Amino acid sequence: MSVLYGWPENEHASKKAVDGRNEATVMNLRMAKACYARWQQGRSALSRWTTAVKTRAYEFRFGVSVRRQIADMRRTIQNHGHRVHSLIRESHPGIYSILIPARSAQLYIGECLSSLLNQQMPDGLELEVLVGMDGCEKTRDALAQYMAGLPADKARKVRSFYFDGHYGPYIIRNTLLWASRGEQVQFVDADDVIVPDMLLPLCRFALSCRACTPAYILRPVGITTDEHLAPIEKHKPFQIVGAFCLSKAALKLLGGFAPWRCKGDTDFLRRASALGVPVYSWPQIAYLHRRHGTQLIQGPLTGMKSNLRAYYNGLIDMRIARGNLHEAPVMLHHPDLEVIEPLPDTPDVP
Repeated sequence: MSVLYGWPENEHASKKAVDGRNEATVMNLRMAKACYARWQQGRSALSRWTTAVKTRAYEFRFGVSVRRQIADMRRTIQNHGHRVHSLIRESHPGIYSILIPARSAQLYIGECLSSLLNQQMPDGLELEVLVGMDGCEKTRDALAQYMAGLPADKARKVRSFYFDGHYGPYIIRNTLLWASRGEQVQFVDADDVIVPDMLLPLCRFALSCRACTPAYILRPVGITTDEHLAPIEKHKPFQIVGAFCLSKAALKLLGGFAPWRCKGDTDFLRRASALGVPVYSWPQIAYLHRRHGTQLIQGPLTGMKSNLRAYYNGLIDMRIARGNLHEAPVMLHHPDLEVIEPLPDTPDVP
């Protein structure tokens, strides 16, 4: 047999040479995969170390007060909260849930609830209002007094939960999300008011959004008012960051709210945008957004120009850049809720 294209004359020698080349190729591929895996591990470790250094430097930049608040929040989570994989316990398409975290809202909680309970709902859709009181006894007493004067048909629509301690609005939101039964959820601040006869068209529009995309966020428009609900001049209507509606399908993608003192709603919306969750706008004015001295955005530690808010802005940018878009939410125990335990294979707060 003559030599063709460099192959040996003997057929057996030719086959042996080919097998040898194949074995060498397989070994080289295995070595390459092992080297790549070790490189990936080293890269991940370097990324974690870099992130930790940047975070510490960021905390140091914004001073002792921010570091102390972060440490206090971590201790609160360790002692009273736990992380779960999902906040979706049950959802019913015939129920529309409105969630109200409340703290220092004793002057406004009754007016807020009246604006909700006096609204009409679309046929086949039942209203459910959940109030979570964040360690404020005055708000609890004011709510109890308001509920005592409600007719039975309206009182049964309200479910209230009092949490002994100060956990921040976003841990309260997570807990209320778990307790809610509706397929669609809307957030309302305890000091805000829904415009009369506006919940009916808003719910209908939300149903249309769900028919188009099961996972969605709906952002209504509000107008800024003073403490007595008189519109403030030169303030144009705007989309309130913390006042929006969403479906449980969108919540499943995002997990929940970060357990922060402030900026948790901005973080939630930024992650939704990065994931491509459709965000719809409702152009009519639905909210009267009250301005007063006890608001979160007016506080010295959580105000619009506070160091803590600037710190969280940086954290949001970092987590979006890293692609960390799903939040393992922190929630609370409550005796009025059914068994609330971390889901299987879900680690507790470290």
